[in-house]
Amino acid sequence: MIDRIDISSPNTTVLAYCDDNPRIWARVAATITNVSEIEAKALALWFNSTFGILEYFKNRSPQRAYFQIQMPGIKSLQIPNIRSFSDEQERSLNALYREISHVEMPSIIEQFVRLTEPVNINRELIQERFGNSHLLGSGFQVREQLDRELLRILGGDVDLFERTKQELYKSVLHSLITFSNYMKK
Repeated sequence: MIDRIDISSPNTTVLAYCDDNPRIWARVAATITNVSEIEAKALALWFNSTFGILEYFKNRSPQRAYFQIQMPGIKSLQIPNIRSFSDEQERSLNALYREISHVEMPSIIEQFVRLTEPVNINRELIQERFGNSHLLGSGFQVREQLDRELLRILGGDVDLFERTKQELYKSVLHSLITFSNYMKK
């Protein structure tokens, strides 16, 4: 899990990933160990979902646009209780992980630009900040699928998500624009 990152950077594509190979990081990532394979996959899916990104927003230490979450903050992140998952939930998580884990993700900013309808945001602002206003509303199925399927697996209200996802994605994009403004100062 990345614990210090500029989430508004065009080079930031994911916030967490799952790997069998142990790594040594120099102040970039927090390594979560002593978890099962299904727990590691579930955590990677969760932290890369919109819901996980909102947890980063909520728990980050003030560092301009940087998201920095230190160990006390990491321990306070709200995550699903994976150890209580049923066999069916675990199978569904594995299937979702297999389906999207090899997708080359665009930047997090671009993902939310693609998911925000042009009528819901100032096109000129997007062009000025990120240079990709032509992508507004073009969709990014992988993020929608990740959010929808995680919500379904966790027993959330998928119908409510479908009705409100445009507002959710627009709000996240507005936050990313705000973080990007901090980085420009």
